[in-house]
Amino acid sequence: MAKVIQHNKTSTLIIVAAVTLLGAMAALLYIAHQSNVSLLNSPYIINTTGQIRGGIQRISKLKTGDCQQHCAQLINDVDHKIEDIIKLAKTLEQPATDNDIVINMQKLKPLWEALKLAYQTPDNHQQIMELSEQAWNIADTAVLSAQHVTENNVTHLIWLYPLALLIILANGGIVFLAFTRVRKILEHRSIKDAVTGLFNRYAFLQMLDKEVARANRHKRPFSLLYFDIDYFKEINDKHGHQIGDETLKTLADLVASIARNNDIVSRIGGEEFTIIAPEATQKEAQQFAEKIRQSVAEHEFPKVGKLTISIGVAQHRASLSAQTLLQYADTAMYEAKNGSRNCVKVFEFLPESV
Repeated sequence: MAKVIQHNKTSTLIIVAAVTLLGAMAALLYIAHQSNVSLLNSPYIINTTGQIRGGIQRISKLKTGDCQQHCAQLINDVDHKIEDIIKLAKTLEQPATDNDIVINMQKLKPLWEALKLAYQTPDNHQQIMELSEQAWNIADTAVLSAQHVTENNVTHLIWLYPLALLIILANGGIVFLAFTRVRKILEHRSIKDAVTGLFNRYAFLQMLDKEVARANRHKRPFSLLYFDIDYFKEINDKHGHQIGDETLKTLADLVASIARNNDIVSRIGGEEFTIIAPEATQKEAQQFAEKIRQSVAEHEFPKVGKLTISIGVAQHRASLSAQTLLQYADTAMYEAKNGSRNCVKVFEFLPESV
């Protein structure tokens, strides 16, 4: 249960980290996009606000002299440029710096209208100069704001792209962790029995082959225990398969608690279990099997009560294959079941088999 909880916590942390990084990546991409859009329009804004500033200054100088048709064209140009800048700056949706441009243009508009009225009044040079100076100052502030926007956007892009790269790399790490996690889960499920959590038949056969090879290579003993629950079908018939599965799980936990650290406990069929006991001679394996049999017989299983198991034991010999050793242990186990049950039987080798 503790391992399951730990696995769930790990999976949750991976998912939270991935979602957080994806959210950060999306925010950075949005900021980068807005900065790029603003940056692409910055030359036009800077140039146009500069033209407004220069246009106001030029018209005011000309109006103090003699200016008619040419001044009218310049005034019309300034009108259009002010409206263009306000519309463009609003579409950029930059709440701080670009709105300064809009604010300055909106301040400039009434002053510009007053200046146009002053242009129409003859011999009004003093008012024109005062109004034009105020308008020029506001237009100059707008130019500086536009330049500030450009500088900010360049600064944003300088640190945004490396940060985005780091987030991409972090996402790659999260993907790798997730892949590793999924692979481990799949590997675990491929070798573990879903009901008991013990090794399944596929994993058991692989480990039995390895143990046989190890024992042959190092000339070390090991034994195989093969046991079956007596009358297990009656438990399923009487209590149902769910209780039957719970009983299998309880038995598995009990046997695993008795087994040594290097013993390999597996469920290889319905109610059939095996234990690979490295370094165990036939006598030691028989004593070990008897300990397991007695512990199971004395245990009170929830909703079922008492139950017993029949165990067969076979010690590996140098000439035996893994399949033959399994067959011998199975033979000993069926000898126990066909006898009194609730007992341990050892496969006895014929003299020529020794």
